[in-house]
Amino acid sequence: MLIKFFKSNYLLQIHIFFLVGILLWLGAFIHPHSIVEINNNVNPFYTVIYNFFKGKNILNVIIALLLLFIEAIILNFTVSNNKLTKKNTFACAFIYFLLMSFSPDLLTLHPVLIANFFLILALNMVFKIYGKRDAFAEVFNASFLISIASFFYFPAIFFILLIWLSFLVYRLQTWHEFVISILGLILPYIFLASYYFWIDKLGFFVDMYLSFFYNPESIVFNYNTFESVSIGFITILLFFSIINFLFRYNENLISIRKKIAVIILLLLVSILSLIYANGLCKFNESIIFIPVSVLITFYLSFVKRKFWAKTIFTLLILSIVISIFFI
Repeated sequence: MLIKFFKSNYLLQIHIFFLVGILLWLGAFIHPHSIVEINNNVNPFYTVIYNFFKGKNILNVIIALLLLFIEAIILNFTVSNNKLTKKNTFACAFIYFLLMSFSPDLLTLHPVLIANFFLILALNMVFKIYGKRDAFAEVFNASFLISIASFFYFPAIFFILLIWLSFLVYRLQTWHEFVISILGLILPYIFLASYYFWIDKLGFFVDMYLSFFYNPESIVFNYNTFESVSIGFITILLFFSIINFLFRYNENLISIRKKIAVIILLLLVSILSLIYANGLCKFNESIIFIPVSVLITFYLSFVKRKFWAKTIFTLLILSIVISIFFI
């Protein structure tokens, strides 16, 4: 039934999407969490936001919900415009919103939520690289957006690997795109370094980033029972999604094959970023949920035998609802 819903009236899907989203976050408004604090200096933009929203719990929940809605819509249009899902469906937006709300801890403003906004825009630019002979603007914009995302959550910097790997997938063999990607990535940091130089703290700037890379913390997840169950269902759906794509690889258009390959690479890069999550592993999963949402949507949109997919998806929704409202 849930799968058929995403084939129904488009405007109805949009209205239900916003209604369900507000209901899922209702508990966050009743018992709002404070904005997530981080204990390092490599996220300068988030530090400013944290200082502004600290102690304003209701306001940060409102901003977080609005930002999540916007991200879900942009991701949905990105996937739809690239024909990775059927048109006139809000499935990807719903799945992304659902995954991003799987734990009560995520129902607040946190660095990864903000970084995801720029990473989703960067992903759209990466898709636009395909089929272009000279994709200089797209490469620069994608790299620049990744750099800005890292100002809110530094491990987002690993997304640059996705751009370089996409060159291999798209068979871009010139050096120009690689150089442009480096320029787009370092330009914001040149301005940041200039600021630290201006205030006579350039040495501190260099030391704090080197220290971040040299001293990664252990990867630790603190899930309750229902959060663990939700992650289990997400993993099963993801497994089915990837296997289904691999078995039906030759049935898809070349453009779709390459873009789904990019999404799978994005999944691997996102998992790699866990190494430097440094106490924010549960929040770091929000980056992983970008490719996971796309892969699950692709699977649910095109798979023929949907009994197990629908069953697991329904159980996933139930586990998330229970985790949010009854734990």
